[in-house]
Amino acid sequence: MAFSPLLVTILGEPSVWIGSGEKEWKEKVFAASRKSFEAGGYSQPVGEDCTVELNFYLSRPRLYQLDIDNLLKPAIDALGTAIFHPGKTGRQYDSEDVWIRKIVAQKLIDDSNPRLEIKVSPWAEA
Repeated sequence: MAFSPLLVTILGEPSVWIGSGEKEWKEKVFAASRKSFEAGGYSQPVGEDCTVELNFYLSRPRLYQLDIDNLLKPAIDALGTAIFHPGKTGRQYDSEDVWIRKIVAQKLIDDSNPRLEIKVSPWAEA
């Protein structure tokens, strides 16, 4: 059964994997994702193939300082912990994010309102 798309907005300058502020950023992504998940009326973790779209709105100076792959890791880990079944390791921010079949990500400029916008929707084979 397909689920309704989940939309999440996290305000603030995104942090990268193994960067200063990563832990705090993961906590913000997790909290916002969990809040949107619960507000959307989802009764159980997502357990079907999905597409995750991530739009990283960055200040102009940071656009070329941050690698997109390093932005993805903390965001996906925190999002996954909020919406998927927990992983088998028992570590914080570990989840069964094997349900993600497609990721679409881009870096955009917004000097006045840095943020991350996430959309999780059912995956559809092209």
